[in-house]
Amino acid sequence: MRIECFHLHARNLIEFFKNKDPCDIDPRRFTKPGYEPNGNFIANDLEARMNQQISHLTAKRTDDPTKQLGPKERQEISKAIEAEITRFEKALTPQSEALWRLGLRDMGF
Repeated sequence: MRIECFHLHARNLIEFFKNKDPCDIDPRRFTKPGYEPNGNFIANDLEARMNQQISHLTAKRTDDPTKQLGPKERQEISKAIEAEITRFEKALTPQSEALWRLGLRDMGF
């Protein structure tokens, strides 16, 4: 269950940071002018595998453990998202940054 939760949240963050359907919240709404979504911050093949294996109805889901997402892929996904969060944080408007910091504090960070 934890692995599925990780991938579901990762997919949401990827869609947000790429400004990609079905997410309809543009990250530029919170940033200074000049920030542009980076559609390549995560490897396309890794994103495609995650989309196929997590929470999509598909007949192509694999039972082959060598083709399933594992710890190595989760680490790669996590690093890519963390780097994109850092880039996003640096571009936040002062108002958005204040709200961001308040949210982090409320979550215990």
